[in-house]
Amino acid sequence: MEHTAKASPHLRLHIVGDGARVTDKLRALMENDNVIYHGPLSEARVSRLLRSIHFAIMPHLRDEVSTYMNPLKVLMYAAHGLRSVAVDVPGLNNIDGLHVVDTSDAFTKQILAWVKDVREGSFIPLDVPKNMPKSAEKYVALVNSEHPVNSI
Repeated sequence: MEHTAKASPHLRLHIVGDGARVTDKLRALMENDNVIYHGPLSEARVSRLLRSIHFAIMPHLRDEVSTYMNPLKVLMYAAHGLRSVAVDVPGLNNIDGLHVVDTSDAFTKQILAWVKDVREGSFIPLDVPKNMPKSAEKYVALVNSEHPVNSI
């Protein structure tokens, strides 16, 4: 992620979560002016953040934890109309709007292409997929409702 953060002065990288597995790397990453670390956020706050960005990333690497990942995060990105990019990890097959790459260099290259498209006004947001699981749509609607379960 350090390479990605430094690759373009036009990229603002918002990081959400506790970062417990990457504390030293996260600390180093936060030294970049274009990196904003939000820490753990409620679903409602994550949803508000997702409505303010152009695309999402999932920078997980293949390891013993990512082997058991659930693609809920990527489904939430798609339910918010966001394209996303991820390095190939298990469980991420055939999700609309997700661009899966094989290497970290390809990951950075895709992000930079999207940054360029955003700056040139040619970036095309994702239409919420027609085949979006109803559970993902309902979850986003619940989180965005006036009385979400966890809004603090």
